[in-house]
Amino acid sequence: MRRISILLISACLCFCFCPLSAQVQWQESTHDFGVIFRGDPAKTTFVFQNHGEKPVSLISVKAACGCTTPTWTKAEILPGEKGKIEVKYNSDLVGEFNKGIAVKWDTLMQPFLLNIRGQVIPRLGRMDTVDMNDPFIQSMQSYKIQHTHIFMHFEKAEIGEVNSREMKFIEFPISNFSIRAVEFFPMEQDSDEVIVSFPFTKLQPGDESKIVVVVDGQKISGRTRPFEYVAKVRTDMLGNDRVLEFKTTGVFKKLYTGTEISETASILFDSAFFDAGKILEGDFIDHSYLFKNVGKSELTILDIEAECGCTAAAAESKIIPPGGSSAIKIRFDSRGRAGLMQKKIKITTNDINNPVTELELRIEVENDPFHARPVR
Repeated sequence: MRRISILLISACLCFCFCPLSAQVQWQESTHDFGVIFRGDPAKTTFVFQNHGEKPVSLISVKAACGCTTPTWTKAEILPGEKGKIEVKYNSDLVGEFNKGIAVKWDTLMQPFLLNIRGQVIPRLGRMDTVDMNDPFIQSMQSYKIQHTHIFMHFEKAEIGEVNSREMKFIEFPISNFSIRAVEFFPMEQDSDEVIVSFPFTKLQPGDESKIVVVVDGQKISGRTRPFEYVAKVRTDMLGNDRVLEFKTTGVFKKLYTGTEISETASILFDSAFFDAGKILEGDFIDHSYLFKNVGKSELTILDIEAECGCTAAAAESKIIPPGGSSAIKIRFDSRGRAGLMQKKIKITTNDINNPVTELELRIEVENDPFHARPVR
């Protein structure tokens, strides 16, 4: 008796919740666009058929993100009839994609998931329509291929820190997505600090390789600083010349010998902070930050940078001998300003141990009730 009761309950649940009378079958539930160029149409249609005994209707079709736009059959789908869902993907977004679309019916408890995927690559060079029967074109799964297309997987890369005693390299992967071989030729670079090498002279259709960019820290002059170099390679296919540019960024670090460090100039301020107190809007404040060269070499003021146009700054002397003194003179213009403010002035010198010093000015500007001006 207990077994019969369990069977009856199961049958009731199946009758209530299982959509046996409204079965939907799809021609496909996943579509792979393959490789497509940026900006090319990325559209597909998912077709389904009602194999059940009752009509079905789509309640909603929702994409995982705004880059995917679905449209669908709004009318009721009778038994034996077909419906469709059209899906468009925004191919302006470069890179691989894998997106889901949730489909909800009026008779089904759980939504059904459709899927689209593929890879969008940048469009470079001249576009031509090519023979779709070409085996290489078919292997690329794309209806258009650029005859002069060398795909640079990335055009800019961070190499990190490069010191003055080393050479560092970074590799830029490239692919020939054209239907012709492309020749590569070395070029004279804009800077001696950069060397470009590639282990080939010609790249065949479908081939991949790497452009190697070397940054020679031994040839970089000056102090520690960020850098950006542009390495160039010339390509040619059927007389169509094109220059590929590869940008490399990083930070150059100057290494010094023990003697250089011990013999360096050294800047020492009496005080790097000045509190000007309160002033009326419209007044000027002048101040001198006094400093000495306590090192063993000439001190050179390389740069002075104020963070605000309201503060003017200049060095009394830009070259200070060992044991000598000088000052950074500043003038603060309070016109059009109000409230408590803190302004910074950055001083860059040839002091190896302390190349950058920040001076600070603190000031509170009050409105002048007799000479009121617009405050920004």
